[in-house]
Amino acid sequence: MKTIVFLLFLCWSVVNIFAQDQLIYVTGSMNSWAEADDGWKLTPTGENNMYRLEKTLAAGDYEYQLINGTWGDGSIVSEGTHKISLSEEK
Repeated sequence: MKTIVFLLFLCWSVVNIFAQDQLIYVTGSMNSWAEADDGWKLTPTGENNMYRLEKTLAAGDYEYQLINGTWGDGSIVSEGTHKISLSEEK
């Protein structure tokens, strides 16, 4: 198992689109692409425009996106699907 930390910095152009209290979720192959899953919600760090989520995952390959709730127009915070590979510790 590996601990992974998702850190998100919202640049000024995105901040103008999303409210400061915007809910942002990680959705992907690790959680069956679930929408608005509170277990995968990024939380504000207290620093301007920074969000954080820490999870422990098994070794493997994962795909994910950042969304602001449910799938639909304007719901995707990050463009495209991101990939991450976690290997076993040696």
